[in-house]
Order: sequence, then structure tokens, then C-alpha cells
Amino acid sequence: MIIPALFLASFARGQQDFAIPAEASAEFRKLAISIEDAMVEKNYDKGSKLIGLLPKLKATYRVETTKVPVAQRPAFVSAVAASAKMWQNSLDGAVSFDLSRGLASGDINFVGAPIAAPTWQWTPITSPTFLTATLPAVPASVAYDSRLAFAKYLGLATVSKGATLSAKDISGAKKILRLSNLLRQVILSMAPDYRVPAGASSEFHHLVLDIERALDSKDFAAASKLSIRLPHKKVTWSFDDSKLNEDQKKEFLRSTERAIEAWQTNLPGIVEFAKAPKGKADISITFEPILSKIPGGNDVFGAAFFFAADSSLPQLEAVFGLKRGPKFENVLGREIYNESLFTIGRYLGLAPNPQIGTAMGRQEGQMANQNTVTQLDIASATKAMNLSNLLRTAIQKRQVVEFRQPILAMDQSRLDFAPQFQGDDGKATILITNTGTSTLELDVKGDCGCITGQVQQTLLPGKSAILTGKYDTSEITGDVNHNLILKSNDPDRPVLVIPCRIMVNPRAEIVYSGSNTAYLDGNDKSFTFYINSVEAKIFQITQTAVAGMPLTATAEPFEGEVSNFQKLGLKQKVKGYKVVVDTSQVPSAALFGRSSAMVFIRTDHPKIGILKVQMFVQKGIVALPESIYLGSPQGISDSTFVLLRLGRPFSIKKISSDSKFLKFDISSNGEADPSGYTVRVIYDGKAPGHRLKGTVTVETNDPKQPTILIPFQTSQS
Repeated sequence: MIIPALFLASFARGQQDFAIPAEASAEFRKLAISIEDAMVEKNYDKGSKLIGLLPKLKATYRVETTKVPVAQRPAFVSAVAASAKMWQNSLDGAVSFDLSRGLASGDINFVGAPIAAPTWQWTPITSPTFLTATLPAVPASVAYDSRLAFAKYLGLATVSKGATLSAKDISGAKKILRLSNLLRQVILSMAPDYRVPAGASSEFHHLVLDIERALDSKDFAAASKLSIRLPHKKVTWSFDDSKLNEDQKKEFLRSTERAIEAWQTNLPGIVEFAKAPKGKADISITFEPILSKIPGGNDVFGAAFFFAADSSLPQLEAVFGLKRGPKFENVLGREIYNESLFTIGRYLGLAPNPQIGTAMGRQEGQMANQNTVTQLDIASATKAMNLSNLLRTAIQKRQVVEFRQPILAMDQSRLDFAPQFQGDDGKATILITNTGTSTLELDVKGDCGCITGQVQQTLLPGKSAILTGKYDTSEITGDVNHNLILKSNDPDRPVLVIPCRIMVNPRAEIVYSGSNTAYLDGNDKSFTFYINSVEAKIFQITQTAVAGMPLTATAEPFEGEVSNFQKLGLKQKVKGYKVVVDTSQVPSAALFGRSSAMVFIRTDHPKIGILKVQMFVQKGIVALPESIYLGSPQGISDSTFVLLRLGRPFSIKKISSDSKFLKFDISSNGEADPSGYTVRVIYDGKAPGHRLKGTVTVETNDPKQPTILIPFQTSQS
């Protein structure tokens, strides 16, 4: 057999040998020759089908004993399992044979029958079973016959008659496995993959389709012109700071550089970034005082992105607004970092992602956290870059590439789950069909840990698959709305948000009669709440415990009416338990403040298990949050805090600070219940260097707490 020079050169360094071992069976020999013929013919389609018939490194087997006498069945199954383990151990774990559970067929199907000699039947690749071994149901012969069946699956003609495998058996099997792996590698190396990955942007995908359309029609000049817009390995970027003040120039440039470093670190050897003069870069970053309003509201866009087809212009221009959000707040370095991270991802061909926190998960308003380049971002960018290089090579070699496009079709755009009791899993499905001409790639994730999605990752043209959404209701109740995020390589629908709604009815409802807070500055030494069983049969409470504070809890059966402060003070029938939390062990000299505690209630209900009830312990009036942070302002900025003592009214006499640059705006919960106030702290933007640090003083009418001190500061860096 003559092997193409290209393949020999690829494997010569490892001195691989394509010779078929003498120990190989006739079936394996015929298969190997056919695969090598496909290599010579450079016929990937033929070869890819054939390598599916090679022995798997992780194979399964099934044992059928319906025709084996009942008394002999355990011995029959045990002998097959022993043979599987013998082969697995002898080959040093190079292959594994696992028992197929249930009714599923395995790669090897063992059938016990009242026959004199074993028979072997090979089935084509379209069948779920490659080898069916029908063995005599005689305990004395099953051990050898099953060893022989595994050997035939591995490609051996026979095995020795001894009680164990011989050195020749093991050596022959290892040779066949080495050749099988080599044949797989060569065939797979022939596969040109022009598929656009799931998660790629619509702009990138349509560019690829335009190039493929030109290559399909042999218009190599048009393809070459289009390829200029593909992302390059060496990427240049420019930064126009002409509209920034001196503080912003330094901070925002460093934020952009850190975003570039994040991508560079995660794509080593794939992309390289270099700064270039304004107007002469692949990526241009500029700034404007404020961008246009978002249609339908008062918010403004945080950034705008422009792709250019003209090779004399930057391929991607990103314009960042210096004010954003409904209050036109000053942009911070964190937003510039996130926007720069997103800009680079767009250049590399990635689509916007509604999942906040990822590189492609930007927002128009203020961004609370710094985003991260995720593994999925890295994988998608790597595939997009590899595809770009593959297309450039095809253009250079004037190769014809067939124009094909995947198209995603769904029978519905949302998932409405049937109502469930808490603890029961919700399940709903969508039918997805690939109505295009290329393989459709799919990836689905939930926007919350309580919802997951499952779908076939690749879908051939004309094929359909079921996308299954599942709600884990163990920790949720009420009307719950989340989303599944479906990414695909459909050029017009790269990212789809699928709304998912479910109504979860609690099996045990927690009822707070007064509030969810125990107050330590009164005469009460306990706190009470109730558990209402929704189901007719009331579960048993077997244990209670409290974590977070020195509290104890006891539960006793209860049936009656209680007020429910979560339902506007309405009376509610309760049939279940009354739980009393003893707060007497909390030191009376505890500082003013608010802490949370979790009451754990173990039940005998299989779907409830442990109930987790959150409560708060508070002394006096508390400020939430306990300190005020005004960010890194470059002008006027503000922040808010709340003064709270639910159900125990108080009033604010005066608010002041040790800074002349602050003023305050106070609003209350209303005259009917003056137990909480929202205070807006406004910085006038006039402090030198915008660096502030000090204390806000709140004077109240409470004799035990006449003053409350709240620290404040801006960024000190």
C-alpha cells in the first residue's frame, strides 16, 4: 500500500507504521485497507465513515441471558465481565469495556443461546451494535468464547486457549490499537472544517458566507478582497484621548490596555496586539461626551460600534460615551475596561452575549462588576481565528469551497412550564430543525443555576432535535421567570434568548406575623414565625438549628389564623407549625446594627428535606449599606443609603458631614410608617483631585441612638 507523502511526512517523526499486523482478523484487514484507500484518494467523506468502524477506546457491551437457564445466568454474566476486565487490565487501560445498562445496545452484544458453537455477526455503522456474539450457554466455554468476542471486536483473528491472555494476544491487540489510532488521526487531519462556531457574530458569519460564495463560484479575486475584513493574527489598535481630561487619559488608557492583556493572555500564539497611530489601526477607540438616546426611553447608549468595508479605514471603530445611564453618570474605568473587552471580542468575530459578567456581556448603563474572558469566549474566538486562516489558505491555493449555510428553525420562541410543587422538576421542550444546507452548531445555557438546557450539539441539514429546558425548583417558589440562552452558527440568529416561565407552589409557606426581624432593643426575648403546610398531609419536623448567631429554635404543631406582614397585614390560616426563636442569649450589650441568621428545619418530607428560613436580628436604627462609596468621579456623582428600623418609627432631625462638598436629599417610607428613610448623598464635583474621605452624621429623635455615623469616600487611587 502506497501512502501519500503528505501523510508520511506528518507521522515520520514518530516512525509510525501503517502495516497491518499479522494477528489481525480478515474483517479488520479489509477495513484497514479500505481506510488506506480513502487516504490515497484523499476522500475524507469515505474515510470518516470507515473510521467509525474501528474499535473504540471506550466501548460498551450488553449481555442478554433470556435463553440461558436461570441457574446458569449469574455465571454467564460473570464470565463475560471477567473477560472484559482481563482485556482492559492487559492493555494497561488503553481501552475500557463498560456494561451497557438497561435496554441500550452496546458496541458488543453477548447473547447466550442453546447452540453448540459460537457465531459472530458484524453489523454496519448505522446499527447501534457492531458485533453480536451468540455464545453457547455452557459455563465451561463462556470464559474463552467471551475473551474471543472481545478480541474480534479489537480486530484480532483469535486468542490462545489458555485460561489467560498470552503475550502474543496482548502484543497483537496493542499493534491493532496503534494502527487504529493512526488511521483515525490521518483521516481526521484531512477534514477541512469551514463551519462558523456557535457564538460567532452575524457580521463575521455573513462575511464568511460571502467569501464561501465567491470561492464556490471560483471568483478568487472577490474572495481575496473580502478576506481583508477577516480578523488577523497581528491586530493593531489606536486610542484617541483628545476629548478626555488629564485624569481620564491615564485611567482609561490603562483600562483598555488591561482588556487587551486579558485577551492576549487567553489567546497565546493566536493573536498579537500592537498600538498604532490614530486612523491606521484595525481597531479604533474614540470618545464622545454623550451618545444618542436609546429609542423608547431616556437612557443613552454607552457605546457605538461601526464596521468598515473600506480597507483604508479601521475595520472596527468603537465610540465610548463619557456619560451613560438614565442619570447621565460619568463613565468609570471599569466601564472602559468592559467596553474594550467587548470591542476586541467583536473584532475577533464574537456576538454580544446577554450573560452579564462575560467578555461579550456588556450593558448600556453603569456596569457594577468587571467582566471576564470565559472559556466559551476563548473557544469561540479560537475557532473564528482558525476558520479565518483556513479561508485565507483556500483563497491562496485557489480552492473551491462549497457554499453552505445552516438555518435554525424553532416551533416556538418561549418555554411555558406546567405549574409544579416545590421540589418537583419542571420540564418543557422546543423542537429545533436545521432547514439549511450546513451543519448547525448549538450551545445552550441558563441565566440562573435553577434552569438548565440540553440539546444536541450538532444538527445535520434537514434534521431535528429536541431542546429540553429543566427547572430545579428545590430553592424557588412563586412566579419564576428566567431565560435559556441559545447560541448557534445561524448567521442571522447567533444568540437567542428563550424566556422560561414557571409557577412553583411551595409545599411549606413561611409566614412572618410581624416582620422577618427580631429586635434586641425591646423587651421581647423571642421571635416567632409560622410554617403553613400547603399539602393536606403535614410533614414532621425532626430537628431545628440556627446558624449565624447564638440563637435556638423550637417548633410545635399549630393551627389557626395569624397576620402576615408580607400580605399587607391580612390574616392567614396556618396549619402546620409555630417556630419560636430564642434571642435571649444574644449579649444585651451588642452593638447597634443588623445581622442575618438562617434557621434550618429538618423535615421527613422527601421533597422538602431541610427548610431554610432567613431572619434578621437588629438593634436600633441601621444604615444599609454601612458605608458610602462615591466611585471614581470626574464631576458630580451621587450614592444612596437607607436608614431602617421596620415597624418602629423614628425621625431624622438633621444630616451633616465633615465635607463642604456634600449635600443630602431625604425621602421617607411615608407618614403612615416613618420607620425607614432613603438618603441620597450628592457630591458637587468640586473637591481637589476628586478625593474625599470622611463621615456623615445623622441626628435622630431616638434617645438611645441620637447620632449615627456613616463613613464615606471616593476612590483614593
